[in-house]
Amino acid sequence: MKKLTSSIGGVMILISGSLTWLFMMIALIHWWGLLGFFASFIFTPGVVIFPFAFWIVEHQFPATYFLAWGLGIIGLIVMSVSNK
Repeated sequence: MKKLTSSIGGVMILISGSLTWLFMMIALIHWWGLLGFFASFIFTPGVVIFPFAFWIVEHQFPATYFLAWGLGIIGLIVMSVSNK
């Protein structure tokens, strides 16, 4: 049972990170065109601060990004609790 819940937590983290990176890539393509596609691979660590940059540039709260982050945090909690 521990392995199953740990795996579910890991998948939640993976989905969260992938969704956030995908959202960043789409926004960078929208802002910079084809250069944004390549920049999304170079600035992958920027996924952590990207929702705040999006909030500043677009002047709207990026609820989807923060929901994806929440999914990752819940997955991290599930994974850490199941590994104890």
